[in-house]
Amino acid sequence: MASVKGITIEIGGNTTKLTESLKAVNKEIQGTQKDLKELNKLLKVDPGNTDLLAQKQKALKDAIGATSEKLKQQKTALEQLKNTPQNDETIRKQEALTREIEKTEQGLKALKNEYNSFGSVAGAKLQSIGQSMQDFGGKVSSAGRSLAPLSAAVAGIGTVATMKFAEVDKTMALTNATMKNTAEEAAFLDKAMQEAAKNSTFGMADAANATLNFARAGLDAREAAAALAPAMNLAAGEGGNLDVVSAGLVATINSFHDSFENTSYYADIFAAACNNSALDVNTLSQSMSIAAPTFHAAGMNIQDTALYLGILANNGIEANVGATGLKTGLARLAKPAKEGATAIERLGIEVFNADGSMKDSVEIQKILHDSFATLSEKEQLAAASAIFGKNQMATWLALINTAPEDVRKLDNALSDCTGTTDKMAEAMMSGFGGSIERLKSGIDVLMTTLGRAVADAITPMIAKCQELVDWFSKLDDNSRSNIVTLGLFVAAVSPFLIITGQ
Repeated sequence: MASVKGITIEIGGNTTKLTESLKAVNKEIQGTQKDLKELNKLLKVDPGNTDLLAQKQKALKDAIGATSEKLKQQKTALEQLKNTPQNDETIRKQEALTREIEKTEQGLKALKNEYNSFGSVAGAKLQSIGQSMQDFGGKVSSAGRSLAPLSAAVAGIGTVATMKFAEVDKTMALTNATMKNTAEEAAFLDKAMQEAAKNSTFGMADAANATLNFARAGLDAREAAAALAPAMNLAAGEGGNLDVVSAGLVATINSFHDSFENTSYYADIFAAACNNSALDVNTLSQSMSIAAPTFHAAGMNIQDTALYLGILANNGIEANVGATGLKTGLARLAKPAKEGATAIERLGIEVFNADGSMKDSVEIQKILHDSFATLSEKEQLAAASAIFGKNQMATWLALINTAPEDVRKLDNALSDCTGTTDKMAEAMMSGFGGSIERLKSGIDVLMTTLGRAVADAITPMIAKCQELVDWFSKLDDNSRSNIVTLGLFVAAVSPFLIITGQ
């Protein structure tokens, strides 16, 4: 057995205790990552705050120091492995550790780049002031461009409004056809889109695209109207992609066989999970569709799923990888294979209540944590492999070895999530920047509404013009030649083109 700076390599047992030796440094890295996430969130609201900038500078230094130490220990462990008798197992471990070193080096490089870009606290404050001035100028300019049609001629307003309406109208025509909406249902959905858009950073075209996605997912007009505002608020408040977020909400609600009247609750869970863990809303939206069906089959709910995904994210496990591991592992925990059943019985693990229902997620994690705490590292690996499978045991060991008090803390945050999405959206729409966003959204809705009125007026003219074009196209070659030669077609069609264009 060899030991270097806390890293122990058991040659005979062919096992590395690198994970145990890195536990402290990994915990420090997780803490600094969480601090940086919270600081960045606060600096979005107050980018020139000197205290926050100083804290961020220190957090970046701490993160660089901890990551450098982690890299040093990993490289030391790799050298030890290279000096051991080589076999398939040691070669596999070297390859795995080499990949981990590459990942650590990339993370360290990113942190150093961010630190170098940050510069001094005073410099960062000046940069934030300059950026604020630039953002102010851009927003005023953008608002000016939006308001320009109002000071232009009526023909200019009609042109812009008609183009905006045409973009939305094409999408909604497809949506209404997909949903098989009546005129009343189409009008109801249109009103819901206007309400959602004017109170969001997104416009009518975004709302129309999201509604079309809902239609393709099988939602009717009432369900889509209920889901639209929460989806837009969640995507805006958490800086997510509206298409990804809306699709994730729909897939999750469908997986739990719930009503879309409860979309606000699901959006609040998503927002609270992102605000209290290392999850981001886009990856959470995608991973939920993977894990949710299995959690529902096990009698669990959206909060249980978000809880476990959040814990895994805090342990550095990507959401999609974690979702796959949870899905497979939970199924094997509920209905274990022969080897897994033996390990479960030996450890005294009981995840079912007397009535056959599965215990809640917090209780299950504590049961597994306490049972595995009695095992050596080698025994933990063997037990996890037997119960959850070799491919998923790393995911479940991360979950199992998390302190139960950390699990309860995140679970409490998820339980107290009501209104989180609305609060985040309101924060985005507050202050001067929010006022500009409201103005832009209001103008967008107004222009689309005006476009509908203009379209109703000119549609009959367009139809007449189309009739004339069709009539001309059906003439024989001689007749067309004579009409063009005499200039009669141009004379006939010009008034329609002029009126339609204006």
